[in-house]
Amino acid sequence: MTRSVMREDNVEGKPSALVEVTGLGKRYGRRGKFVLRGFSLALYRGEIVALTGANGAGKSTLLRCIAGALPFEEGEIEVCGEKVEGDAVSAKRHTGAVFGGAAGVPYMTGAEFLAFTAGLCGVRADEARERALGLTRLLGAEDALGRTMSAMSFGTRQKFLIVASLLHAPDVWLLDEPATGLDPASAERLKELISEFAAGGGGVIFSSHDPAGAAEIATRRVHLAGEEEGGA
Repeated sequence: MTRSVMREDNVEGKPSALVEVTGLGKRYGRRGKFVLRGFSLALYRGEIVALTGANGAGKSTLLRCIAGALPFEEGEIEVCGEKVEGDAVSAKRHTGAVFGGAAGVPYMTGAEFLAFTAGLCGVRADEARERALGLTRLLGAEDALGRTMSAMSFGTRQKFLIVASLLHAPDVWLLDEPATGLDPASAERLKELISEFAAGGGGVIFSSHDPAGAAEIATRRVHLAGEEEGGA
């Protein structure tokens, strides 16, 4: 899977980060407490960073901010040298993301949803079909390609969201509790896929409520405390 090219080294000759979060501050509502404040994190090629912490600590919030899906009040985020601000179109080209909920598009079949997603990302139809077929086979979802997403189980929809997030060959893979709803065999295949993605030069940030399970594949763990205590 070919990934887009980013700058490899900074002016000091050190590897450039795929993701740089600097002094991030995010709160909900004008008078709400900050879920994250003063939070900084760097992700480099080949890394798999596990985010752990209690519910409400800011794991999902952080992932959505990096993905450009959620605005933030303080700090800066760069993905492959592109600032995440406004609609963050340039930065989004480098990221693939799977958030909680396993929604998809209810009236589309699995194949239609993947083709639709690939089209939005500017992936050629033949490339998208090849990638989609390989990934659905790996995750055991090939038989559901002709089924509407509304008729799928939560776990099967989750598999299609995982596949969709990789169709444009991103540099950065953001995963919010990605194994939710997956059967044990599929969860193991997902771990293999995450490891292969990083080994191929990508970077992964994923959230988990299971520190022991996260440690099996993570190269680094970042614990979020939340309530204005977040840090890396």
